[in-house]
Amino acid sequence: MAASQQFSFEEELCCAICLELFTDPVTIPCGHNFCMKCIKSYWDKEVHMKSDSCPNCRASFPHKPHLSKNIALCEVVGKISKPEKVAPRESCLDPDDAECDFCIDQKVKATKSCLVCMASFCDMHIRPHHVNAALSHHKLVDAVKSMENRQCKRHNRPLELFCRTDETFICCICIVQEHGEHISVTIDEERAKQQEKLAGKETTLEKHVEMTENEIGDLRKQTDLIKNSATTVQKGIAAKFKKLVQDIEKANVKVDEFIEQEKQTALIKSEDAITKKEQKCIELRMKKIQMGELAGINDNIKFLQEVKALNNEREKASTQVTSDMDISLADLRTIVVNLKEQLESKCNQIVESIDAEVAGLRQFWPKSPEPQNRMELLMYSRQLTFDSKTAHKCLSLTEENRKATNIWPEEVYEVDHSERFDCCWQVLCVEQLDRGTHYWEVEITEGSCLGVTYKTIKRKGPDNSCFIGKNDHSWGIQLYRSHCSAWHNNAEVRIKSEHYEQIGVYLNCSNGSLSFYGVTDTMTLIHKFQAIFTEPLCPAFRLINSQSFCDLSD
Repeated sequence: MAASQQFSFEEELCCAICLELFTDPVTIPCGHNFCMKCIKSYWDKEVHMKSDSCPNCRASFPHKPHLSKNIALCEVVGKISKPEKVAPRESCLDPDDAECDFCIDQKVKATKSCLVCMASFCDMHIRPHHVNAALSHHKLVDAVKSMENRQCKRHNRPLELFCRTDETFICCICIVQEHGEHISVTIDEERAKQQEKLAGKETTLEKHVEMTENEIGDLRKQTDLIKNSATTVQKGIAAKFKKLVQDIEKANVKVDEFIEQEKQTALIKSEDAITKKEQKCIELRMKKIQMGELAGINDNIKFLQEVKALNNEREKASTQVTSDMDISLADLRTIVVNLKEQLESKCNQIVESIDAEVAGLRQFWPKSPEPQNRMELLMYSRQLTFDSKTAHKCLSLTEENRKATNIWPEEVYEVDHSERFDCCWQVLCVEQLDRGTHYWEVEITEGSCLGVTYKTIKRKGPDNSCFIGKNDHSWGIQLYRSHCSAWHNNAEVRIKSEHYEQIGVYLNCSNGSLSFYGVTDTMTLIHKFQAIFTEPLCPAFRLINSQSFCDLSD
């Protein structure tokens, strides 16, 4: 019992700064006692404060108090033995460590910071906050390296409140002088609100992670299907080409056989012709001998009769048909032509089947899942700008070419351009979208038209083939009060719809989908096109009425 009383008595004689028995104790105007060296050092560190204060009760003094040694307290301390030394304190070794504001002789790592005292303490100097009832209500946090960021620079008060209007930390004086009409809460309340929001975002992120992991699993399955399907297609095509090669080889053998047959036929005819010619040659020699014998006939009448008979035989011989020795290739040509046509037909069939089989592979291509809400759509958001070279002369572009206004009958551009629409009040965007997924939102007036188009859309001429959706180069919708019209290739689809001032456009080039949404508190699908896009697409707009406008949202 006596030991505990002795310990309690010694605690009362310890300096609240160094936590050791007083050395040259002094009493400041508020009544608290400190070592003279400790309190001087403490006040020297408070040069940024407008007035000096007590480390214990935070009482402030307009003028620095004159310090005189408390003689009576000195004598009492002299009669008390010094307490045992405490365990060595951890020195500050890391530059990011906060320093204890009460360790004078060495830099010691602080473990706690007091938001009321606006100071940091090591394990030794934080003890008064745990045992002193006057300090027990102080707010302690993990050590903070710079306490200046926790103090109002204008009023030198702790930043205890948060202004939600200005989204900044304020002190109790700020709320009276500057933020009286603002929404202000305690820092704890603001933390609780932000913690709740953070928890909601964390839950959303977890869902996105789970959804992404499921998509990765689906993509891996699709990858296996693509590999297997491609292998099957390759084998099928290889078999067809192998069959085609076999057919060609068979045709080649058939042609060789036909040529050989024709050759033999021609050779037989040739041999026959040679035999006939040789026989004719013998006959001619016999006639030559006969002609020689005619010269020896003295009887003129008989001579003439023999000559006439000989001439009649020559005429008869000359009228005989000669043998045909030509090799006829007409049938060969017919066969080759037929084979050529058959091969061409088979090649065309193979090409058509290849197109069909390769097209069948596309069903296994990875497809991006359709966004389910505006937050997911905004993940693909694109910032667009109008292309002044394409804008009709009556369309004025402002706000860094992000707003277009129809100012008819006035005109903006004096110089014509090859890319400018000359008869329809249309304008394209600079951006060309040819792959991936894109989303943009636009505020547009009633009666106007918006969509996408190939860069090759017609620009000149009074006919409506230049209009969005009135050709096979573009897709778009036209907005009215109670409905809208979806246009492509001059075909209209009327859709019953509410009037929306803001429209969201979602383009998935890979899937070939183009969707239009009405943007309010919820997203409403107005119309969806499904197509195969073969060229880069440009966002396009047509402002039909004077003073109508189109504003590309951020």
